Amino acid sequence: MAKPNVQETQVEVQYQFGFNRGPVRVSGLLATKSVPFKGDAALWHLRTNPYTMNPPHGDVRGNMLVIGIAVHAQQADKAARYIERTIGQIPEYVERQAAQIAQHNASLAPASMQSIRARRPRLGSASDLIKKLGG
Repeated sequence: MAKPNVQETQVEVQYQFGFNRGPVRVSGLLATKSVPFKGDAALWHLRTNPYTMNPPHGDVRGNMLVIGIAVHAQQADKAARYIERTIGQIPEYVERQAAQIAQHNASLAPASMQSIRARRPRLGSASDLIKKLGG
């Protein structure tokens, strides 16, 4: 079950007053939603093919995927849209991963056999050399 959370925080925004401009910290909200996660956390950082410039972002913490954003207190709707959009991207992202992983796994057996076939003659040569050396 997904668990939403909101807490107060400080966010940095850019301000401009006349010729002066720069960052200033203002009151904000940190909105997160934790969804159950199982699997290899490293896969969450896999670049899928086709590559997207905006993959879903989040942190795997134990058995939860935490998606969140800190926004100015007046932009709460922006946070809700971001989290829901990110959660909506996850099925497509996982589907792309599954296709890449299946393709990789399918290539393992032929690659292994090729390595085994290449190694057998070397082992035979090593065995012959041992015999020649009197072992």
